[in-house]
Amino acid sequence: MTPLTHVLLGAVIMGDVIAGLFFVRFWKITGDRFFLFFAASFIAVAVSRVVVDEDVPPFGYEPFGYMLRILSYLFIIAGILYKNTSSKTSRSVASPSRPTPVPQEDFP
Repeated sequence: MTPLTHVLLGAVIMGDVIAGLFFVRFWKITGDRFFLFFAASFIAVAVSRVVVDEDVPPFGYEPFGYMLRILSYLFIIAGILYKNTSSKTSRSVASPSRPTPVPQEDFP
């Protein structure tokens, strides 16, 4: 690999970590585990990119890196299933209440 390839791979890994940290921040704000699943997915992708890189020791762990990518996809699927099957999520947006009836006035 050329030095430029290493720099670009480092930038992609940095982007994955930053995206994971943003999702951790959203999880702290909302308390919704959906964001935590996505944060775990991005962190797993970042680690897998480091493991799969052929010039970074320990060598020969490519299958482990690809298993981490599968794990990251499973995190995304689990987050989507959790969000769609969960009856109530913590700190979720309250459903709109019924509108109060407006008193009818006599208009001439």
